[in-house]
Formats: sequence, structure tokens, C-alpha cells
Amino acid sequence: MKKSLHINLRAYFGRALNPSTVGLREPEVLIRHSKQKHYKKDSDWAITQEFDGRYGYLYCHEISVEQEKTMPIKIKKNDLHVLYLIQGQEIELYAKNKKDTKIVLSAKRARYFYLPTGRYYLVLPKGRSLLFGFYFDGKIFRRNYELQFDFLLPLLHAQRQQLSAPVASIDFKVAERTHAYIEQLCDELTDVDLSNESTILTHYIALIKLSKEKVFDEYKIESADKNLATKAHKLLVQKVQHLGQEYRVHELAQLLDRNVDYLNKIHKIYYGCSLSELKDTTLLAIAKKLLATSPSISSCAYACGYSSVSAFTRFFQKQTGKTPSEFLNYTKKMR
Repeated sequence: MKKSLHINLRAYFGRALNPSTVGLREPEVLIRHSKQKHYKKDSDWAITQEFDGRYGYLYCHEISVEQEKTMPIKIKKNDLHVLYLIQGQEIELYAKNKKDTKIVLSAKRARYFYLPTGRYYLVLPKGRSLLFGFYFDGKIFRRNYELQFDFLLPLLHAQRQQLSAPVASIDFKVAERTHAYIEQLCDELTDVDLSNESTILTHYIALIKLSKEKVFDEYKIESADKNLATKAHKLLVQKVQHLGQEYRVHELAQLLDRNVDYLNKIHKIYYGCSLSELKDTTLLAIAKKLLATSPSISSCAYACGYSSVSAFTRFFQKQTGKTPSEFLNYTKKMR
């Protein structure tokens, strides 16, 4: 596959140095049989590795700078890319003269990109950044087969239509299994071997499938939990408004066919309170509204589902620090 992505490190570092030069370090992630270049300027340094495969082009850039630097990039072909920020702080990528197209990649995260031909800039933060990536032939996704990779569909469409603007996928975590796949891919590369291409393609597919799993774990399951928490929230409010304090949280769990502890856990994540606390808050709001319009405290208590005024009073005082009578007197004074 022809080289398409060109990061112009020479613009800052000058010419690449001979790898045998004393003091040059070994790369942390080693791509076997790759073309390797070393750069150094004062205390800043960089190591680049590239490997040309039939189905994709691998690269790894390890760059350390004392101050934030912007590196020019040239893209020569409308390719699909995946970039892993294995180490370092947040980086930015944007097209020349189009800062509104800025794409951000956070530490230990990855994204897929469709990058059309053109000039771009890579903003590297102060410190050390370790970037691993590859660009690949989108034709490995046959028509309709790609539907299971829904997070990549906008990129595949952009490449097939040869759109002029870059497109990025949602980002996802880079953790132990991703590291293991990358290390295995880099370690199993050979110099001149027919089996090399099948090895590369096999690992590309494995990494793409792992990306799909990461996206599902982080976004789809999270989305399902959020939807369930929202459903439980709205349903509990509705039931308490209708039945008052008589409605129990465990009845809601049975209705949704979920464990009550699990429902409480996800509700607290998304709403900041347990379902019991939501029930009390909802019931208190109903009670305050009824106290202002009911002919008596007892009628308000019964309307809220209490069988006695004393039980209603204990609930109200616990929530507000005032009895219903004290609350009514307080509100009248405030008018």
C-alpha cells in the first residue's frame, strides 16, 4: 500500500539522524522490519517507524517535546485511518485553514478517521506522545457486511463518495487487550514472506473487531443503562403521583423485571439519588401542592396515600424539618 500520510518532522527537527548515532534510544513499541528514523533537536526527540503492507500501512511515532509543537501533515490519498494515543496527553488534528474541523484524541483513547487529500496540522502537547496507527483499504468491508460496524458507517460512506471533508468516529478506550493485539502484530511481521500479508490482514481485522467491542462496551451498554434509569425514573414519578406513598420501589423493580439494587445503582449514576429518595422527593412535592389547596391536613394525608395524619406528619417533618401546620404558617407569612 502506498504511503499516504506524511508527518513533516523535518520542518522542526531537521534531517533524520543515523540510528547508530551514540545516544539515540530504542523505540518503546518496536515494529519489526520497519523503516525507522530518529530525530533530535536540543532535548526534543522523535522516533518514527513505518511498515508497508498490501492491505494497510502501519506507523508508530514516538515524539518528546519540551513545549507544545504543531507538526505539518500531508495526506496524498483519501484513506481510512485508525490512530491510538497509547501514551501522552490530548492531541489535536485539523485541516489547514479549517480549524472548525479540529479532531481531538485524548490519552489512552483511539479513533477512526476518513482523511481526504490535503494539508493538516498535528498539535502535540508538552511531554512525550506515543502514537500507533495504520491506514487501510476500505474495500475489506463488503457492501452490507459493514452494517455490524455502525460506528464506521459515516467514514465508509465518506470514502466511497470521496467527500472533501474529514470524518471521525467516536473515540474508545485503549487498554490491555488492545496493547496485546498491537504488540503481537508488530512482533509477527516478517521481511519478505508471502504469509506476511495474511498476518497483517488477520491482525487488522482483529483490531477492528476489538474496536467494535470497545465501542459497544463503552457506549451501547452505557446507553442501555441510561435508558433503563430514565424509564425507571419516569415510571416511579408517575406511579407515586397516582398511588402516593403506597407504591413501593420493589414493585417498580418487578414491573421492569430488574433487580432493585441494580436499578438503584444506575439511577444514582444518572440522577444522583436512589429510587427511594426520588419517591420521597416526588411525594413531598405533591404534599406541598396539596397542602396549599386541600381543606385540611388530614385530607392531604389521605390523598398522599397515608392511612393516618400522624404517619404523614412524621414523613413531612423528616423531609422539611417542619410539621405540615408549621409549613402552612410559614408559607402564609412569606406571601
